[in-house]
Amino acid sequence: MGSMKDLMKEAAALCRKKERFALATVLESEGSTPRGAGSKMLVRADGTALGTVGGGKIESEVIGEARVCLERGESRIRRFLLDGKSADDTDMTCGGRADVLIQGLDGSGKSLGDLFLRADRGYLITRVERAGGELKTALSLWAPPEGGELAPLLADHPDYLRTGEKEGKFLMAEALERGWCVYICGGGHVGEKTAWLADFAGFDTVVVEDRSEFADPKRFPHAREVLLRPEYVDAFSALERGKRTFVVIMTRGHRYDRDVLEQALKTDAAYIGMMGSRRKIAFINDSLRQRGFSDGDLARVTAPIGLPIASETPEEIAVSILAQLIEKRRMPERDGD
Repeated sequence: MGSMKDLMKEAAALCRKKERFALATVLESEGSTPRGAGSKMLVRADGTALGTVGGGKIESEVIGEARVCLERGESRIRRFLLDGKSADDTDMTCGGRADVLIQGLDGSGKSLGDLFLRADRGYLITRVERAGGELKTALSLWAPPEGGELAPLLADHPDYLRTGEKEGKFLMAEALERGWCVYICGGGHVGEKTAWLADFAGFDTVVVEDRSEFADPKRFPHAREVLLRPEYVDAFSALERGKRTFVVIMTRGHRYDRDVLEQALKTDAAYIGMMGSRRKIAFINDSLRQRGFSDGDLARVTAPIGLPIASETPEEIAVSILAQLIEKRRMPERDGD
């Protein structure tokens, strides 16, 4: 599959080798479609791909057109009607429409290539102009992490933004970094599985643990950082992204869960979840009320954590937690429901 960060890393690697590749991006979609706007796929010169714009018939056709764009050194927009009338495949009968921008790149660093070589954070801004439905130009530029002139709009659309079309022109902005970070507080069995799945789902992962034998980077090879914090003091001293950060609490004891939760409530994390029985959660909440936290503060906490799928094993519990994190990432307006 491949996250945005994976695609950017691969694009940079291809640019360093001066190898050609194409980028396909879903510009907009209507109705029922396999992937939404902003979905991206990288196509190498040999036809292999990283990422997805929908799979099946759409994907095979996009790959074919991407190779043509590479040969001709051009870009184009292709519209797919998923009504079953123009395709024999059943995977194109879901009744929607998708417009896909396909950009052929030479990898020389003279066009879009140098963006991937120098920009690991910030936004990829693509200015698109079309006439009569046909692509006229597509110019991609780099914008800083603050978003530049698009900052007010990106505040509400931190990962992907497409402005309204006016006289055939519109802008598309995509975050070049993963953008979402999960702090997993507790490096036990469930923490280990949760960290692995969080990376797999495209989150930056930071593991916080108070025991040196569990705060071992070898246990968490895909984590961005593994922080040893004795007694969980200053658990979030390295937290940077605030509202784009999730906190998952699963330490080895009630006391540490309470102490970490107290610290988490002083951050502006977008999501705070804590594992435990309802009795344990009630005990911790009462303790925090005695320390001055209000019911409004405690309402920020999702506990018990995870979607209710009757999970029991560490792997199953990790799946339930990641499913909830993905839901919060994709549908932030539901926070607090």
